[in-house]
Amino acid sequence: MAKRSAVKEDLHQRLLARWLDMRGVDWFHPPNGGARSVVVGRKLKEQGAKAGVPDVVIITPPPAGDFVGTVIELKTKTGRVSEHQKRWLETFAEHGWLTQVCRGWQAAADFLKEWGY
Repeated sequence: MAKRSAVKEDLHQRLLARWLDMRGVDWFHPPNGGARSVVVGRKLKEQGAKAGVPDVVIITPPPAGDFVGTVIELKTKTGRVSEHQKRWLETFAEHGWLTQVCRGWQAAADFLKEWGY
């Protein structure tokens, strides 16, 4: 069952990526997910990879707000937000970023439209 959720989240990520790119927004997706070997995982951690970093980091500030940028944790309808993810969202918010957990790409697009993207 975990594989189905991962595939669904992957699809939502790809659809949101297309939506953001069509709008010319400066953003990126940290490639933290996915299965990796122990060696690759260790190398990434040594290079600074951090657990729980949000799925979408939008550098372009939201036009309708006074924020530095926007981060989104993208989940499926039943996806769980981990403690690491909650801490990152809190940290971004403390530094002036707009943060949100969105259940699916359409919810993320709707949220972003509300903020003028």
